[in-house]
Amino acid sequence: MIPSSLYCHTCGAANTTTNGVCFACKQPLKLVPSETSVLLQGRYRMLMQVGKGGFGAVYRAEDTQEHDAIVAVKQINLRGLTPQETIEATDAFNREVALLSDLAHPNLPRIHDNFTDPEHWYLVMDFIEGQTLETYLEGKGTNYTAPLGEVLTLGTQLCAVLDYLHTREPAIIFRDLKPANIMRTPANKLYLIDFGIARRFKPGKLKDTIPFGSPGYAAPEQYGKAQTTPRADIYSLGVLLHTLLTGDDPIDNPFHFAPLRSYGLTGIASLERLIFRMVELDVNNRPETTREVQDELQRITNLQTSSRVWSPPTGLSPVTSGGAGHQQVSVAGVGQQLYMSPIQRTKLARRNFLVGSAALAGLTLIGVGGITNILTSLQSHQMSKDAPFLPSTAPFFQAQQYRYDVHTKAVRSVAWSVKKQLVASTGDDGTIQIWPVQQATQLKPSHPSYVLAANSPVATLAWGNAAKSNILAFAEGQDIQLWDYTHKTRTSFRAKVDPRLGNVSVHVTTLAWSPNGRYIALPTRAGLQIYNTDTKTIDTHLVDSRFFLRHDGIASIAWSPDGKLLAAGTTREETLVWNVASGQLDTKLTFATGNRVAWSLDGKWFAYINNSSIFIKSLFPQGNARATFVIANTLITTLVWSPLGNYLAFAGAPSDQNVQVCMPFTRDRTADLILNDNMPMYSTHIETMGNDIYALAWSYDVATGREYLIAGADTIHILEVDASFIEK
Repeated sequence: MIPSSLYCHTCGAANTTTNGVCFACKQPLKLVPSETSVLLQGRYRMLMQVGKGGFGAVYRAEDTQEHDAIVAVKQINLRGLTPQETIEATDAFNREVALLSDLAHPNLPRIHDNFTDPEHWYLVMDFIEGQTLETYLEGKGTNYTAPLGEVLTLGTQLCAVLDYLHTREPAIIFRDLKPANIMRTPANKLYLIDFGIARRFKPGKLKDTIPFGSPGYAAPEQYGKAQTTPRADIYSLGVLLHTLLTGDDPIDNPFHFAPLRSYGLTGIASLERLIFRMVELDVNNRPETTREVQDELQRITNLQTSSRVWSPPTGLSPVTSGGAGHQQVSVAGVGQQLYMSPIQRTKLARRNFLVGSAALAGLTLIGVGGITNILTSLQSHQMSKDAPFLPSTAPFFQAQQYRYDVHTKAVRSVAWSVKKQLVASTGDDGTIQIWPVQQATQLKPSHPSYVLAANSPVATLAWGNAAKSNILAFAEGQDIQLWDYTHKTRTSFRAKVDPRLGNVSVHVTTLAWSPNGRYIALPTRAGLQIYNTDTKTIDTHLVDSRFFLRHDGIASIAWSPDGKLLAAGTTREETLVWNVASGQLDTKLTFATGNRVAWSLDGKWFAYINNSSIFIKSLFPQGNARATFVIANTLITTLVWSPLGNYLAFAGAPSDQNVQVCMPFTRDRTADLILNDNMPMYSTHIETMGNDIYALAWSYDVATGREYLIAGADTIHILEVDASFIEK
């Protein structure tokens, strides 16, 4: 039974059961279980109900097998349902499990577990501290109009996650983008939730089997007239942006959009034109991709000021920029009328589907509050005060520093698991430590979740992707070990003899998983080999036929996000790029410099370092395709892109001992993304006791939206980054 109030065990203050943290001391709240409390599935301690709707509810719970980590347990109650409702509920459950299990993105919750009993289905997911965007807007009052800057930030975040879904193979269409299905954290980070009606695109199919969507937000083709494509999500996003800017509820007049009301706001006319393109009734007239929408929103962001969109005083006429502001259509819905009476047009109607959807609409992974840390400012500097087209005010880069002493000697490699939310680290003490970032940031004693003893010194490690996210790969000499975190089992392999060259095995100092989690690229004396984790064989030999690399010649490896290209940085200061399918070295993409390589998340930008220089290049040239900057007196040893791939962090030798972040991108007047030679940079000093900073990982906490830079040096240094300035 859940009590009506919670008493903080730090200060004793009484809190409501909806609080996730104490209102007085800001410490996390939790129930103290009785000795007879029963664990769900022998593992999950239910704390409180935080959401209800559809066929079930969502609970805040503790995972006793993961150091009482907070999770969300989504329960579907089958008791009392009709046969049709049971089919709908279980279909939504299975659809959400199937889709989310293979996805990993900063704006999506992760699935940890799923199980059933005779009367219930359960889904265990990330617990997100915050509230739905719908609840947030309702708290602002009727006809609330959001500040333009907030709308642009929201729009670019949603574009990023929709672009990720739309570029899967096959594409995933969300189909129900609306405020009730978007979570907002206290840090203003957004998450898409409720994948109960999402579907994969099926080429050649004329229309969806069953029309789904929410009144007002659903595109016309979702009413059963055609198969939904990614452009259906673009339509819904356009409706959402219009709603935020005008306060108009789209349920009141579907397919009809009033002009934006504004005075003197830079970029508002461009934004209005973009929104009216997004909500075109003819799908072919909408932007082709969310990437195109994101680029335009970013261009407008660079132009706009902090003004608000507002309604004109009585007697004044609004200034408009035209556009298709009076679209109307008469489309027959399924089982409901499209145009509703005033009685029907209630706020509750916003949460209903046009047909009986099995999705748990309104069920959210809700948490309230969140701990606001007092952050220490970092010293910031710019290489040029005249960087073109950058915002006039340079953003603050802030962080709280932590040390996590789980190793007794220097730390050589760190790897972050997106799905498991765990860090793996290894160093000169001969152990691999696996631990959650939160353990350090909550100032808990240094105690890893698991310690894996190595048979010999470990040079590098990496977590798998997709279905292999529970597999940790690490190198011991010439052998690569694969350790299953879930089952605690281990297998190993090494480079295969090449028929043309004989034994090409080397001491492995770097490896890389493919984006789909099936393959591992490893270095050889002649280039790279690719190990297939499904067939447990070496499938591909990527050879540099121009010359043999010397022993241990490969310093780093990186896959392109689409898995089609493999890059390697060498100790000979050369970057090599292979086409994986053909096995051929692409001489056009081979550079005469570079020993550390990294690919941005969207695949457009490629970074590589040479001593004290970082080069950033587009492998598919557009605009200013290359930029170079130099960090004086600093030998750069490691670099990593931010989770959304738009910023770079790097660090170097002990002469500097700084972790630095640069913002490489700006936009020209044609809205093209370009590299900025005069890019702003921000840094903080960490005391490494004379050690190099050997490794960096940029992680994020799905539950809170906080981001962390994890540096391996004399020990593990964690920087909790205030990345609100990052244009997500």
